[in-house]
Amino acid sequence: MSLLRKIKSLLKLNALGLSLGFITISAYAQDNCPAVNCDCASLPSEVWQQSCARHETAIKKACADNKGVATDFCAIHGLNATPLPLLTDLTGVEVVSEAEISSLNNKVAAMYWSLHADLDLAGDAIKAKKYGRGQEVLKLMDDNIENLFRVQRQVTTSFIAYEEEGDAENAWEDYSEDSLKMARDIDKFGTKLLKQYDEAQEDKPKRAYGILAVKALRMAGKAYEHAAYAYVQDRQHDDAAKIWKRASEISKIILDHKIVTNAEQAHIDYYRYQTATRLHRASLHQWLDGEEKDAKKELEESKAFMDDPTLVDDMLVEEPEPEEPEEKSRGFKLFK
Repeated sequence: MSLLRKIKSLLKLNALGLSLGFITISAYAQDNCPAVNCDCASLPSEVWQQSCARHETAIKKACADNKGVATDFCAIHGLNATPLPLLTDLTGVEVVSEAEISSLNNKVAAMYWSLHADLDLAGDAIKAKKYGRGQEVLKLMDDNIENLFRVQRQVTTSFIAYEEEGDAENAWEDYSEDSLKMARDIDKFGTKLLKQYDEAQEDKPKRAYGILAVKALRMAGKAYEHAAYAYVQDRQHDDAAKIWKRASEISKIILDHKIVTNAEQAHIDYYRYQTATRLHRASLHQWLDGEEKDAKKELEESKAFMDDPTLVDDMLVEEPEPEEPEEKSRGFKLFK
């Protein structure tokens, strides 16, 4: 029985497509559980596809045995896989009229300003030992990060609908830079809170710092996911890989904190799987960028966080070079 049965409530069946333009081909595993789709066909290597397909077959069977409810995340996965222990919500957005796009763009800029102001507000509240107020502000920020990403996708989806692909690309370029800066600021904020947790001597502030640090770091991880998504829209796989790598480090930091504080096993499992999943995303984008050596390095690192590391062992095997076809004679000799 998979450990993930304990964390069914944490499974989010998100459609995590990254618009890379891959051609969909027939599923590898029998579709006896539509809730599971590891998107193996989009992986760039035949060895990776085969490893993914074996895994998908197994977890689809477990899902079917559980009356169609997924019990496992896709440990090996393509970009459109589900379910995954990630935080990005790619629910469909509505196309707006051309006249509304400009106002939505302005709304994106205003939301960035608001998020940075709220981060300062949270810092001031925590400094004044108003921990409850600090938690409220962080919750508001988390909701606004979700809304910001949704509005940004609405802007770019609308541009594309009106055949303004250049404007969509420019919008993603601006968003990628701004969202990465925001993620780094929240990352720094959460890291500082975790340090305060480590240094606190009194129980009440120590407990508060721990809760606030995890909230901030989790939010930073989500912001990194959004930034990576944005960079992929411009095919900047190297940047996306680096961002996913930092997101995996955030997951590992939270995982270590959960272990030290004797958190519920379900929470520990979730962040362990999230660490592995983000490392897999980093490796995938490294591979798509042509950096196979770096891709395999990230895969090797992910093994420590997986239930079945042999899945990755198969992916680390060197693929044989395709044989060149023999040149057939047309009835005369080739002279050198």
